Amino acid sequence: MRGLALFGRLLRVAIRLSNATVDSCFVGRYSYRHSCFLLLGVSAMKAVIDRAKFLEAFARAAMFTVSKNAKPELGYVLFNATGESVSLRATDLECSVVLDCTDSVSVESRGAALLEPAKFAEVLRESQSESMIIETVGTMVVVSSARTEFKLPSPAPDGYPVDKSVMPEKQVEVRCDLFRELIDSVHYACDENNNRYALGCVRMELDGDSLLAVATDGRRLAVSSRGASRVGGIESFGALYTIRAARKSNRIIPADTCPLRFAADANKTFAAWPGGRIIAQQCEGHYPKWRDVFKEASSHDLTVDMPVGVLHAAVRQAAIACSTESRGIDFR
Repeated sequence: MRGLALFGRLLRVAIRLSNATVDSCFVGRYSYRHSCFLLLGVSAMKAVIDRAKFLEAFARAAMFTVSKNAKPELGYVLFNATGESVSLRATDLECSVVLDCTDSVSVESRGAALLEPAKFAEVLRESQSESMIIETVGTMVVVSSARTEFKLPSPAPDGYPVDKSVMPEKQVEVRCDLFRELIDSVHYACDENNNRYALGCVRMELDGDSLLAVATDGRRLAVSSRGASRVGGIESFGALYTIRAARKSNRIIPADTCPLRFAADANKTFAAWPGGRIIAQQCEGHYPKWRDVFKEASSHDLTVDMPVGVLHAAVRQAAIACSTESRGIDFR
């Protein structure tokens, strides 16, 4: 204990002599390894980022973090610059995202760091510099520019859960904008609070040259399809895409015509596009036989053709007189 106290005193003297300031986060408890990092000025990781591009990618990755969890690491975004590519990772253990940001980062010293979403994003938003420097020094992440410097606490990235699942070779390819339209047109019909977990998912199926999305809560049914192509000799396809993954994917998948590949194995679903991918757990349970509903509907003789806008307006007006105890709207 005396040796540790002496080392702390020497550390303070060394910092004062170098005209540095001691951040309040360092006062009180010292780790020998981290103190050496501070004293010697050693940086485990250092990178120069394009502030605007990096902020855009970081904000999308931060959607997948979770603040209240037994694992505090899940409240952070993993900035990984250990290999040839540079990426941002985030996960809530049910749904994971990986975004490539190689084009917005220049790595000077390879490594990894955990970035706290709220404070780090605020630093980037309020800065006026085009580029900034991110480096790890001990237990801190230092974000600096020509006129500013911020020190943010950061846990060790070693324990961060990384999903290393490999995407199956048999895939379905669809345009990103069409995939977003597919999810948007059906997800409202899901029931997240039902004990039948499958009803809280979007059922994805391959039907000829089309990718189908189906959602139901047991009372209503929504089905939509978009043109798709088969990859890897896939013949049939069926997966339960969780509603959380579906909604989050629509917020980060680019709304352009770049290709997106969708696949599934026994436990997970995979959505990959140029620059990113999402891995999500599949729901448990069996999905209802939704095709039987259309077989019953086709047996009826009455068919009414009308513009969608006219029907929508009429239903909204009639719904004004409905209540939670009413049986709905009658069509005559």
